[in-house]
Amino acid sequence: NKKAARRLLLYPIVYLFLSVFPFINRVVQAARGEEDAIFPLAVLHALSAPMMGLANGVVYAWDRETARRLIEAWTRGRLRQHATLIQDYHSDLTASTSSFVR
Repeated sequence: NKKAARRLLLYPIVYLFLSVFPFINRVVQAARGEEDAIFPLAVLHALSAPMMGLANGVVYAWDRETARRLIEAWTRGRLRQHATLIQDYHSDLTASTSSFVR
């Protein structure tokens, strides 16, 4: 199954992508010493290393149906949020114009 093979190929790609900053940081620390660490590189290391588990979960769970459901849920949520904002704006506008007319 090509779909399963493609998904299996994503695991090492994600792992390699997220391992770049920790690897570079460790090489720099070995060459320069712990005291001369490069702060932005250490931050990227600290952010990317724990993301491996999340990325593996996303690769495992992600498919077209999941993406479609997430996009629909997000869109519905955004539409509800905008409808609420429009209602609030309309009610505020109505209240301010009725007090202005008096």
